[in-house]
Order: sequence, then structure tokens, then C-alpha cells
Amino acid sequence: MMRRHYDWAFITVLDLTLCYYSYELDEESSWYCVLVTPFGKYRRLRLSMGLAQSPDWAQAALEEVLQEELHDFIEAYIDDVAIFSKTWEDHVKHISIVLKKLEMSGYTVNPAKCHWGVTEVEWMGHMVTKDGLKPWPKKVEGIVNIAQPQTLKQLRAFIGIVNFYRDFWKQRAHVMAPLTALTKVPRKEFLKHWTDETTKAFKETKAMIAQDILLAYPDPNKLYVIETDASDYQLGAIGYQDGQPVFMWSRKLTKAQQNYATPDKEAACIVEVLHVYRTMLFGSRIEIHTDHLNITRDNISSQRFLKWRLAMEEYCPTIVYKRGEDNVVADGLSRLPLEPSGTNDPDETEDLFKEIFLHYPEAVGQFPLEFQYLAQAQDDDASIRESTSKCLRDEYVW
Repeated sequence: MMRRHYDWAFITVLDLTLCYYSYELDEESSWYCVLVTPFGKYRRLRLSMGLAQSPDWAQAALEEVLQEELHDFIEAYIDDVAIFSKTWEDHVKHISIVLKKLEMSGYTVNPAKCHWGVTEVEWMGHMVTKDGLKPWPKKVEGIVNIAQPQTLKQLRAFIGIVNFYRDFWKQRAHVMAPLTALTKVPRKEFLKHWTDETTKAFKETKAMIAQDILLAYPDPNKLYVIETDASDYQLGAIGYQDGQPVFMWSRKLTKAQQNYATPDKEAACIVEVLHVYRTMLFGSRIEIHTDHLNITRDNISSQRFLKWRLAMEEYCPTIVYKRGEDNVVADGLSRLPLEPSGTNDPDETEDLFKEIFLHYPEAVGQFPLEFQYLAQAQDDDASIRESTSKCLRDEYVW
């Protein structure tokens, strides 16, 4: 995406409404998509969500419609179309061209879900700006919003989250030393031993985790493993690829949601995570780990649960049962107290996101995914300069 469209000033992202249902099935294919109901059997006449071939077909069909502009100012991904332009006048023209083509091909657009003429936008699991890729606060909501532990049990849960992925955080032992030492104090004297030094270590640890997760950019060609958990008052989830965390998420349950049955809370957690990280997850292979065995079964009695299971099928996930004692990180995110603001107000989350990096244990230098930084780093790399020279002399075959 950004390899081709690196010189732009405005971007618009169009969201296609019910994109799959824009494609009619032929007679033969329709008979392979029979839906069995208590009222009889019905065959689908249009492409539906939940079929393994649906994302591939939708992607190919959309690229065929937009093939003339695809390499000039458009990127398309299943049901999202991004339009890049250098000037506002060009941008208006480009939007008009794309909308006319989509209309002629039978697509509809949901204006409320589109981003029109902006300078930065969430796209494919990234925060895209004209200067490069920017950290995406949603990826670290779960860790940024964790409040300072008030009990020894909460501190141990927090340390457990960090230690579970200890191989990725090399400074862990040094930064967390004051927190680890605090686990040895008597339970009733916990708050008496909490000092400015432990507060500093707690904030540094959160910043360390957040920084590393932000730099672990997702690969849509790899499997996403998502672990979810729901407590009586909170939801929590972590997503990772190749064993490395790519996002952490949590939020408090509303009063109404606190009355849900346990399987419904877990299902609500899964559905919301898929929705929040849709731009990252949609169209990729997804494996969801849950400690509620009922979610993996087909016999569903709750109408609310059935509705959420159907919502999950849009992403074609594989749902796997995982014992609660093995679901360490998601369990911690669903139980550790959150900051008073929670995660409901984007502005407050953004403030917390910025504030946390004031406590990063080492000076945070240039963010490594800005175009100017990449260009300078490539110019300074001797091996890249040598390869470029060979290419120019036609001695290197790409």
C-alpha cells in the first residue's frame, strides 16, 4: 500500500455496505450454499459471509472493477477502498471517478462509516499519515488503561502478564525490580511499601510494553491468535502473531452487560474485539482461544448468543477451547482495575497514550516507520547503496 502511494496530502476511505451480498451466485454455486432452517431448506442467491472463498472472491471482483485506477491513486481491500491524492482538486475528482464506477457495478457505500478527505486514518491495522505510519493507540488500550495496583494480588497479576511474554521485553528484569521486590511484603502492608520508586517502575513497565507492541506491525498473511476472557465486571483480550503480542485490549462492562450469563459475556468480548480491530483482522486467518467450552459448540439456546455467533462468522474464525489457567494474559486484562476514564472516551485514551511515554525507561528516538527516517537509514546503509549501484549498472537482476 504505502510503497506505491507515498506522496499524497489527502486520503478518503470508503466502506462498502454488505459487500459480499453485491455478488450473485450462479445456479451451480447456489446449490452448494443451502441453508437448513426449521422451516425448510433455502439456497442462497448471493455470496454470503462465513464461506472460505468469500474474501478471495470479493477482493478479486473489486480489483477488476477498479483495475484502471488501482495502481495510480487507489488501494482496495475486500470492502474498503482507499483513495490517495496530492491536491484537494485532484482528490475531489478521484472520489467522483471511484463512486461512479462503484455505482455502475452495483455497490453501495455507507457514508457514516467512510472517512472523507482526511490527512490520517486507520487503515489495515495501521494509522496512516502523509509522513508515514503512526502508532495506533487502539493496539495498546488494554495495557495503557491498567490502573496502579491496590493489592498484592493485582500486582502479581500485572507481573504475570509481563512475564508471560518475557522473551520480548529484554529490559524486563531491570525495570521491574522494584515491583518484583514488592511481592514479598505481607499482604496487609502492601500499600505501606508502595513508594515513588515502585510507581515509576510501574509506569516504565507499561510504557515498555506499549512501545514494543506498537512496533510489532501485523502481517495480514499470517495467522492471528486472539485470547479472550470476561470477568464479572470487565472484558479483556490479547492478539498475537508468531507468539508476539500485536494488540492488548480491555474495557469495563456496562451495568446491563454485568447481568449477562457467563457465555454471553465471553461471546460479547469476542464480537467486540473483532469489531474494534476490524481493519487489522478482517480477511485474515483468525484463531480465537476461549475458556468457555460452550462457545465452541453448535447447540445454541440463547438468542443473544446466536446473534453474536453469526456476527463472528463474518471473520471465519476457528474457535478453540483453552483452559482458564492457561489463559494468563487475557485473564489478567479482564480483572486488573482500569483507570477511572476507562476506554470509552477516545480523547481521554489518547491523553493516557501520550502521557505513558513520558515514563519510557530509555529515551525514545525517531519512530522507525516514518518515510524520511527510512530514506535516511537506507542512504546510510552501505549494503543498500551497493545493491542500488549494481541495479543501476544492470548487474543485479530483480
